[in-house]
Amino acid sequence: MLEKLTKEDVLKAEEHFGVKLPREYVDLLHIQNGGYLLKDSINIDIEIDNGHTLPIDYLLGIKENKRYHGDEVSI
Repeated sequence: MLEKLTKEDVLKAEEHFGVKLPREYVDLLHIQNGGYLLKDSINIDIEIDNGHTLPIDYLLGIKENKRYHGDEVSI
């Protein structure tokens, strides 16, 4: 897990990627900024290869110039 997420981190990431991150995702990152989750999947409203289950290996956090799991997860 990365250091605590700040509002500035979110704004920098949104500007860098040219997107507005969903509020629910940002809220989750304020609780846990990256890392493994207790559940490895979530149920979604649309059907995909696994029915209505979306597998999630881990959550990518946001922090400038930081790495997590050897992958670049920041701007």
